[in-house]
Amino acid sequence: MVTLLIMSLLIAIAVPTYFGSRVGSEDRSAQSDITSAMIGARGLTAPDGWYQSAPSAISLLQSNDPTFNYTTGAVTFSSPPSISVLVSSPSYILVLAEQSQTGRCWYTESNVFYNRVGFANLNPGVYDGIAGVWEAGTPAGYTGPCDASNISSLENSGNNNGWQQGYPS
Repeated sequence: MVTLLIMSLLIAIAVPTYFGSRVGSEDRSAQSDITSAMIGARGLTAPDGWYQSAPSAISLLQSNDPTFNYTTGAVTFSSPPSISVLVSSPSYILVLAEQSQTGRCWYTESNVFYNRVGFANLNPGVYDGIAGVWEAGTPAGYTGPCDASNISSLENSGNNNGWQQGYPS
């Protein structure tokens, strides 16, 4: 009887821990995918340091790393992973997005010039204007589209428009 009580307590503790770590690993998998894709993309910049236009960037990314499906539109969780791509016009900023199995959307942005965000296809209140690589994510429970060109809700959005160095938890 005591043994059953102890086993019940252990199970009651272990099951929520297991499910909590599974959710975290599903988010980390998507973050790892787009971080890896961004590392590859930064190596594919044009000789002047700018990014290729979106169609050329997608073609280069796909040929360089065929483990992902690259597109300019919204993506959903899939296997192999689909990554949404946005290149600003002019091509200073590259944004990648992927939806994790939990439904959260994760973003990484590479800005090659300081204070360059007011471009025709970028909303300055959503994208980061500081040079470097930045990460962002939607809050837990987010159900909207996962699209690099249509970012609508970021966690910590009052802080640098939600962009930070490192993904939010």
